[in-house]
Amino acid sequence: MLNVEPKLIALLKDIPAYAFKKTTGPIPEWETLAHVAMTATLSGLWDIEIESVQQVMPANNADSLAQFRNDWAIAQQKTPLSVVDFLNLIKKYDVV
Repeated sequence: MLNVEPKLIALLKDIPAYAFKKTTGPIPEWETLAHVAMTATLSGLWDIEIESVQQVMPANNADSLAQFRNDWAIAQQKTPLSVVDFLNLIKKYDVV
């Protein structure tokens, strides 16, 4: 089977933490995170089904967003790094 995890990690690692913005509408970074989550589920790397971008976005308030950004930056520095390290941030904020 094709191992897509390295490509998914590369996509997520390229998103700087500051790029995640507070919004109610779609932003490319949130859309990328949602598509990676969908792909990870279909590939058997993650166990939560994602159907919309809103499912990966934390509460639309400054505190949640600041903490998400901080956690994202920390996840980017982790080695070894798995796609689940990023996707578990979604779980941490009770988004899914």
